[in-house]
Order: sequence, then structure tokens, then C-alpha cells
Amino acid sequence: LARVIMQIQTDFQCRLFFSQIARHLATAMHLDKIGRTGGLNQFQISRRKADIMAAQPVFVGQKSGTVSALDPTTGARVWSKTLGRGGYLGGIHWGLATDPQRGLLYVPISDFPAGLELSADPTPGMYALNTNDGAVEWFTAKDFSDKARAESGFWPGLSAAIVAAEGIVVAGDLAGQIEVYDASNGEVLWRYKTATSFTTVNDVTAQGGSIDSHGPLLVDDLLLVSSGYSGVSMQGGNAFLVFQLAEQTAAPTTGTD
Repeated sequence: LARVIMQIQTDFQCRLFFSQIARHLATAMHLDKIGRTGGLNQFQISRRKADIMAAQPVFVGQKSGTVSALDPTTGARVWSKTLGRGGYLGGIHWGLATDPQRGLLYVPISDFPAGLELSADPTPGMYALNTNDGAVEWFTAKDFSDKARAESGFWPGLSAAIVAAEGIVVAGDLAGQIEVYDASNGEVLWRYKTATSFTTVNDVTAQGGSIDSHGPLLVDDLLLVSSGYSGVSMQGGNAFLVFQLAEQTAAPTTGTD
């Protein structure tokens, strides 16, 4: 395991609200255990709390690159938008994030060229959609040119799950880069390349690589990243990185240390 403590200096203040979300969900979802069948727990959402949940649609993404909003009470499709060309790793692969205050849904697109015969052009990157109608509010594209791929070492699509806090969106790509986006306009505030070797606190050789599946995680003022995923010719590794968010502000930075 590698542990890197960094001061991320950007022009934003990150006020995490995950504890607030957790409290909200605990209030909105009163889960009553009603039985166990075949080893699977079954739960029932209390009706007196269901009205709170019904105010927001359920958002789902597909490997085809299509994201949809569904009515949580009926399952009816409210709107649908196709963003990527799709593929074995998406399209949309591991997860979305929402910003209720801005009314935005953040959608990472991978469009990794594997597993299917695809004729459409890839459009990897981060999309922000209006939660009411699916309109694209902004899009930040990933550079997948031959030059960029030679420099980064792999396809830079966004396959891993992403995370949003107040004012920012954090994502890791298949080339091992972490990026912090301005939630309002998609500007990349900070970038860090994890596909490298690290000195570790436990004297074990650590190598970063592709970021996939479980993506970056924000806990209090820490950013936790698991780097290295070897499926489908991706870059394997064994690095676990811990970054610390700084209170002071500075110009956006790009670096590897």
C-alpha cells in the first residue's frame, strides 16, 4: 500500500456534505426487515417516508452510453439521453453522481474500444446533465489522441465510479489520472497521475495503474484512491493513495507529486 499525503491547492473550497447526505437518507429511508429468502435480505420502505424519496427521480446508466431518469414510484421513464457510443467498459460503467443543489447529474463516459464492433466516434469524458430534462449543461472531453495516449500509457476514458461534493466532481480514468472538476462548468481544477511507482509506509513496492470499478472516495478532508486494475489489458497495480485537501486557495495545478 502506498500512502501519499498531499496538499491540493485549488481555487475552490470543498465543504463535504456526505454526513449530511447520510443523515438525509437515514431520514428518508426507513427500512423494515420483513424476511429472508434464499439468503437474501428483503426490505420494505416505510410508506410515510416514500413520499420524501418520490420527489427525486432514480438515475440509471447503461454500458450502451444511455442514461435515464425513472419515476421512483412507477418505474416510468421520465427522460433518456445517449451520450457515448457504448462498449464492453461503457458507455457508462460503474456509477453516477448527483448535485441536488445545482440540479445536475454527473455522468462519466468511458467508450473504451474493446469487446464490440463499433462504428460511431468515441466521446469519453465527463458530462453534466440537467436532472429535470437531461439537457447537457456542460461536457469536458478526455484527450484520446495518439499523442495523449502515448504520454498517459492507456485509454483515458472514465469507467470507475465518481464522487461529487459541494462544488466539485472527482473522477479517476483508465490511464490512472485523477481529475477534480468544477461542478458548475467542468473546468479541470487539479490533475494527478497515479500510474507510477510510490515509496510506501510499509516498505512494500507499490505501482499505480488504471483506475476502474470503485473510484475515488472523499472522507472528511481526505481523498482516497485505489490505483491499479488489470482487466481487459488495463494497467494493473497495488497502490492505495491518500490525499489531503488544503484550506488555502491557489491556481489550478497539474502534477505527479
